Amino acid sequence: MTSDILYSAARLLYLYGEIGYYNRLLLKFDDSLAMFDKAQLYSKGKSVSSYNITLSKVIVNIYLKNYHVALLDCQDLLKDDLKGFRYEKSVTNFYSAIAYFGLKQYKEAQTVLSQKAEIQKDKEGWNVWIRIMRLLCQVEMLKLNLIDYDIESFRKYLERTSRQYEIRERDKLILKVLYELDKQNYDFSETAKEVEDELEKLKSTDKKYAWNPDSPELILFHDWFEAKRLKKEYQPHFEVYRSAMRSEGMSE
Repeated sequence: MTSDILYSAARLLYLYGEIGYYNRLLLKFDDSLAMFDKAQLYSKGKSVSSYNITLSKVIVNIYLKNYHVALLDCQDLLKDDLKGFRYEKSVTNFYSAIAYFGLKQYKEAQTVLSQKAEIQKDKEGWNVWIRIMRLLCQVEMLKLNLIDYDIESFRKYLERTSRQYEIRERDKLILKVLYELDKQNYDFSETAKEVEDELEKLKSTDKKYAWNPDSPELILFHDWFEAKRLKKEYQPHFEVYRSAMRSEGMSE
């Protein structure tokens, strides 16, 4: 009888977690959080599934700019001494860096991003975004004396990695924008004129260039760039993607 109850609880945790995950991909963040909360009601002890449910909530809270909540969840997860969770812990560290970034604690974000991480083995995905976020931290902290070297290092990294793995076109465009930004001495307005086409592609819903909600890009680069150009607070604009999903019949 006990095993039947546990099995049912595990199934419900999985099902609510999956519904929450798909709601997140559809950018239905409130619905997503509600499903993750339900999933956690059926969490029995410490497991990869329950850990990942909390990580999923962290992602949604970052999108909603609830950075403090996201950071506290990350810190709670990192306190757990769970053997065999090296990958999950590495992802959690990355998310905590994003939360620090959102809170404008750029030094703390940079420190976390500089740590050796299990997810760096994902050369074309996670490691690309660890490097991009390091560069954004340097820009925010105005540590520009060596950033040209770091951007060039990033360019060479993408070049090397593309010989073995497929680098997303979006990430290549981001490199072009950063390269031009450095060339223009971090004048965002002048840079925007020079890379207008690249920025338009980054803002678009063209799948070749568009932001992917299932990627490590938790700070939308084009929205970050636009906020810097306008000297305003960063604000992610998800409605353009929701509209595209509705037109494709995906949002129902």
